Amino acid sequence: MGGIEPNPGPFPCKLCSTVPETIASNIRHQQIHATGKKYMFTCPSCIYNSKSFGALKYHVSMFHREERHLDPDKEETLNCTVCSFSTKSLWSLVQHLKKDHLSKGEHIQCPIEKCTFTKYFTKTSTFEVHLSQNHKNWRAEGVPKKSCSAQPEFDNQNIICDESNHMEQEIHFQENQSAEEDADLLNDDLVYDSIAQYYLNLYAEHVLPLSVIQEISDGITYLSDLVQARINLVLKTELKKLGIKEDEILTICHLQKKAETLFVTHHKRMPGPSLTSDYLRKEYFADRFGYIPPEEVNLNEDDPTSDQKYQYISPTKTLLKLFEDESVQREIEASFCRPPEAPNVVSDYTSGKQFLSENHPLREIQLFVYEDTLNAVKNALGSAKNKYKMLTMYFTIGNYRSHIRAKVDTKYVVMLIRVRLLKEVGKHKCFERAVQEFKKLETEGIRFKEANIKVIVEYILGDSLGQHMVGGFIECFSTTYFCRFCLITRGEFHDNPVLILPQRTVEEYDRCVLQAKLTKEPARGIKDESVFGSLQYVHPTSHLVPCLAHDLFEGVV
Repeated sequence: MGGIEPNPGPFPCKLCSTVPETIASNIRHQQIHATGKKYMFTCPSCIYNSKSFGALKYHVSMFHREERHLDPDKEETLNCTVCSFSTKSLWSLVQHLKKDHLSKGEHIQCPIEKCTFTKYFTKTSTFEVHLSQNHKNWRAEGVPKKSCSAQPEFDNQNIICDESNHMEQEIHFQENQSAEEDADLLNDDLVYDSIAQYYLNLYAEHVLPLSVIQEISDGITYLSDLVQARINLVLKTELKKLGIKEDEILTICHLQKKAETLFVTHHKRMPGPSLTSDYLRKEYFADRFGYIPPEEVNLNEDDPTSDQKYQYISPTKTLLKLFEDESVQREIEASFCRPPEAPNVVSDYTSGKQFLSENHPLREIQLFVYEDTLNAVKNALGSAKNKYKMLTMYFTIGNYRSHIRAKVDTKYVVMLIRVRLLKEVGKHKCFERAVQEFKKLETEGIRFKEANIKVIVEYILGDSLGQHMVGGFIECFSTTYFCRFCLITRGEFHDNPVLILPQRTVEEYDRCVLQAKLTKEPARGIKDESVFGSLQYVHPTSHLVPCLAHDLFEGVV
């Protein structure tokens, strides 16, 4: 849940009285408190968090690239005297100098105030080396700045252009890597997480088969073994030439092998986590990344070998895992304290007449449940067209702000089932497990920050066909009563496409459901009761949200 809002700082620590001035200094300070595996690194400018310090640094570099360098003193503006460029960020000024002036062969001085180095720079590389050597924290610590100056005439003695001097500074630069980067490299957990993240991307982002992922893992095991054997041989040979004792050589080689984290994670005999099998990888995902493994549910209780199965992830387990996240806690707590909207202003679903008419308690967690179909085989033709077609159910938390609800990362899977099973077994049986759990959350609630909070399903979202399916409506749009919103007939629609009739009511819907049950025939476009009919607030006439593409853009609503 990456950040959106700019925040110029300062950024006080949430666990102690320290008040870092910048984002970068804040996240480095967090390492002081990161004493256990369960510590969550949090972005000081938004609600993003992660167990990995490296992941947080990546997030900041991607979403707060310029913001992380803003000086807390908002009144100070840095001006480039070579051109009209101005900024409040030293980082932005440095980037400007490199891209717009040094790249064109123009001469610039160091923009850091009180810098004793008075010579001019003509090369980007020497300028970067100077900053890294003499102003190591220039990117983050809010060091004093001055406007960059340039003179029309230059003293050649003051221009840094000597290649030998440049190479010498490059060597010093390599020898003086920041302590921060060294600390990251020495943190085994961060490196282990990076390797595990690579595998997680193979599963989730690239959706590779298990056999392919295992082949990749086996290949890494073989290659790391080969490389390690070569390093070990070369290391022993060179250490012997230096006259080092045999036992000391063995100790050094052992330490080197332990430091090779890719080798450690792909050899079970080594101390540390092993990622050599699907089971071990997912065990690591669960421990470090909050992964919840899906449960296989058999719909044919009489035949354990039946293929009538689907994958299910408990919404309760997902919510409990999410509630461990401080950023999620803050979002939900904030939703409990939002002030009432001004009259005639609609800013979110909580401002709508439907929601307001239901008299929800202030402290309540609301869920949006989505359902949609997908085909696991791209461009499937012929008999394979519907063979692997699946229905996916997932949810998000309505208490999130709207821009966070819109993110893909805030959608949580509930079930994945083949579409053919909905016909073979029946949709009510297929959805039974999920509906029962949602009902239990409604009646019993869930533990949230030392209190029991009620959880309700507020809306069902999906495309037009999916909404007809879960609502009990006929899934054919060429029938007489084709609309789930009103009782317009196809003939009336052809005669007057803009005709507006009264909406369906709860009483009329329930009467049609009863008639369909008795006659075994559809009644006014309704063939059976809704899949979610047992839930407190969800009713097909009011809580099946219109589909943007199929209902709104086509003019149905």
